[in-house]
Amino acid sequence: MRKVTERPEAVIAKTVKIIGTDKNRIYKEVSILLGNKKAYSKMANAINPYGDGKAAIRIVKAISNYFKE
Repeated sequence: MRKVTERPEAVIAKTVKIIGTDKNRIYKEVSILLGNKKAYSKMANAINPYGDGKAAIRIVKAISNYFKE
């Protein structure tokens, strides 16, 4: 709910939408996501430009493997 973003790569990847601050537009866009399974699934399953969320697990594993005796 903003007019601009510092993360345009998310908009390009379609993981977020810039919809502004107009309450009618916000209501419309939220209603689409909550009421349309296909629209929700498309956004929810878009490829995240920031990775898969598993970096910490990989880092711990790499450190653990490095210090194994």
